[in-house]
Amino acid sequence: MRTTRRACALALLAVAGLVLALCLLPTGAVAEVVAGAGIDAADGTADITAAEGVAVAEAATAGDEATTPAATSEGEVATEDVSAETASGGSGTVQIQYDEKTEIHYVPDPESASGRIILYCMNNQSHWPHTTPSISNVPSYIEGYLTPQKFKSQADYDACMDKLLAILYAGYPYNGMNMYTVVDSTTGISADAFNALLNPPSWIRSDFPDSIGDTVFSYSDYPDNTANLNKLSQFVADELFNYYFTGATTPSGHTSAEIRATPFYQAAVAMAYATDNETPLKLWDRNHSDADTVTESEAYNATQYAIWAVLGDYGIENNSLTSKSGEVTQKALAVKLLNYATADQVLRAEPDAGNVKITGDSQFVYDPEYGVWKTGTLSVTEGKNYYGTYTLTLPSGVSAHKPDGTPITKVTAGTSFFLASTTKPTATDMEITASDTLTWLQEYRQYSPHPETYTASDGKNFQHMIGAVIKQKPVSATLRLAPANEGSLTVSKSVVGETNSTTAFTFTVTLGDTNINGTYGDMSFTNGVAKVTLKAGESAKAEHLPAGTTYTVAETSNADYASTATGTSGAIAKDATATAAFTNTRLYKLTLSKTVSGQAADASQPFTLKVTLKDANGTPLSGEYDYTGGSVSGSGATAPADGKIAFGADGTGSVTLTAGQQVTIAGIPSGTTYTVEETASTATDAPLYDATYNGSSKPASGALSADATVAVNNAIKEGSLSVTKHVKGEVGSTREFTFTVELGGSGAHLSGTYGEMTFDDGTATFTLKDGETKTASALPAGATYKVIEESNGDYVTSSENAEGTIAKGKTAQATFTNTRGAVTLPLSGQAGFGVTYAIGLGALAAAAAWTHIRHHAAEKGGDGRD
Repeated sequence: MRTTRRACALALLAVAGLVLALCLLPTGAVAEVVAGAGIDAADGTADITAAEGVAVAEAATAGDEATTPAATSEGEVATEDVSAETASGGSGTVQIQYDEKTEIHYVPDPESASGRIILYCMNNQSHWPHTTPSISNVPSYIEGYLTPQKFKSQADYDACMDKLLAILYAGYPYNGMNMYTVVDSTTGISADAFNALLNPPSWIRSDFPDSIGDTVFSYSDYPDNTANLNKLSQFVADELFNYYFTGATTPSGHTSAEIRATPFYQAAVAMAYATDNETPLKLWDRNHSDADTVTESEAYNATQYAIWAVLGDYGIENNSLTSKSGEVTQKALAVKLLNYATADQVLRAEPDAGNVKITGDSQFVYDPEYGVWKTGTLSVTEGKNYYGTYTLTLPSGVSAHKPDGTPITKVTAGTSFFLASTTKPTATDMEITASDTLTWLQEYRQYSPHPETYTASDGKNFQHMIGAVIKQKPVSATLRLAPANEGSLTVSKSVVGETNSTTAFTFTVTLGDTNINGTYGDMSFTNGVAKVTLKAGESAKAEHLPAGTTYTVAETSNADYASTATGTSGAIAKDATATAAFTNTRLYKLTLSKTVSGQAADASQPFTLKVTLKDANGTPLSGEYDYTGGSVSGSGATAPADGKIAFGADGTGSVTLTAGQQVTIAGIPSGTTYTVEETASTATDAPLYDATYNGSSKPASGALSADATVAVNNAIKEGSLSVTKHVKGEVGSTREFTFTVELGGSGAHLSGTYGEMTFDDGTATFTLKDGETKTASALPAGATYKVIEESNGDYVTSSENAEGTIAKGKTAQATFTNTRGAVTLPLSGQAGFGVTYAIGLGALAAAAAWTHIRHHAAEKGGDGRD
């Protein structure tokens, strides 16, 4: 099915083959144009069979030369002898050399830092300047190409050359602005990330209703969801023919460049042109690169595309790409070079070592994160456009680290770092040196085929090339380092009024220096703050703190204890230990919890608990006590907010809870007596409950010699309702009768299934036949009920106990009796005016007529037989 889809797409694009004959793109670029235009190629010619479009194949074969490197007939990369291309092309000429391993063009240049000038082609529609299996007559080259005469104005010429200069300096291989990092390989896109790309913007959905519309696309469509894959192929083809070739805009006003710049279009291309050997993810990875981390090949490729885009923007001949082309916008590093590399960032003069310095805090202090001594934050400063990566030379036993602790040996200007020593630094003559060899650009070079009109055997011209002469100079800077002073801090805890206390107390130690991080003895600091947990008789000591550092120590409030302290703030003294001592006196807690049981229980109903406190002498306790909100284990209830409970002069206060909630009242003195009793609800429609206190029906009471808990449970009072149906006047009735039960009072909003009835907001509807009964169980006692039977003209209905109130432990019985109406056919169990009924009426009419005739005959003296 994928082959069919591909063949259809290629057939649609046959006409496009003449225009998109692949224009001599380098390796990797062919696949991008192929993906954008719907043509496969390995050597610059359209890979289309005769059945798929002979005209396209012929036009492409007559088009541009092979991509770099050229492909053999077996599809393998053809190797070439570099030495065969190094011979001089004559006086004042050079031969462009080609490294088949890296696929890079260059010319030797002893003045450049690398001994050669890396070259880039300037015309993406022309031949490469090296031999291939089909092109052997490559030209010699001379310097020169672009002149102001090729531009609309001198200003355009200057701007173009400045941009090319910046790209050569910032791009591969010099990376003069440190815009990227070269790695051996990069991580490919994930399926989840690719799926995010397959969600088109709303304007694409509306502009392409037939192919895109409301369809949801996913990477899982590959390879078997041909319907969705065909839609994506149609979308790519529609864009090519309707907008790319014509230059028209979509109904919403978007251009082809804007369509191709969307991640969705690029993902659609990968889906539409994936194969068995190359999945959409692999195709995407091949056509896209990161802007920050790239392989050497990706860096070279991105630089090439950026150069093409600049020349295309200025209309230089034999260039089909611009900065808005989809093939360019798919390369993140190329876009980065185009957007951010500017000529004013290029170092054009020999760097001065006096412009490089190391600045920052060079004082060593102990760093517990590594268990070493470290300096403050350091950084390297440098002259404008230096862009150095500086190698650090350090004293023995000293290492350099990023702020996150990662070891480093090199650093760029402006990047923070610190130094660490495995032993306490005591020497006063230690220093650090930062050095690098800086890159600067002396000039750029352009090369043109010689003669300019030199063409290949197919009549096409060769590339113009551009590169830069790069030089380097070593620079360095030095900074003297200083050792540090230190002291310690101890925090201690004692508890009175409690024997063998096991309670843990939390302390916060805050230092005046927020740069202190890591473990110092018994304390671990984050931005100068440490949390310490101590029990009675324990202490914790922070060692190696910088002398002069200020501190404060605060204990986290604990409602079970009253706290006093000494030495809670001060400054660390050299070679001394500061002490903060805390003493806690025991208090107690009273926890009140509420649970509710019964199917009809209302989890949101509030219950008020009255609490009375008196001291050991019977004197009422007054004032406010803090409480913390909580929930009964396993209840899933939302905890009430923390707050205060106010006790009046009589020692009484109250708190309101709903099912599953609890509060813990803290700070109650030892020996305090308490009573807890629930206040009865005055709401007329509230359910009725039986309350218990820790399992007893009596209010809870006791004296506090430890933390206490009063668990109040409310069991809803329950009853039942049964509805029974009887039918009279017919035999074997199977008629179903519809009933509605409406609950009021505490059952007005009842929902759920209760026994054999299901209620929704206090109402249940069901059907019964003759002799059937349905019972609703576990209904709240006190709820009113009303049972209504749906009217039926065929029956006369009577009822008993159709209305009433649910009583605890009892079942209300509502009985309905339906008697068959007079027009019901005997024994049939059916109603209606049928044939039998008509015959009966006829018989009655005949009898009446007979009686009338006889009566009339008697008046005349006859016997009535007339």
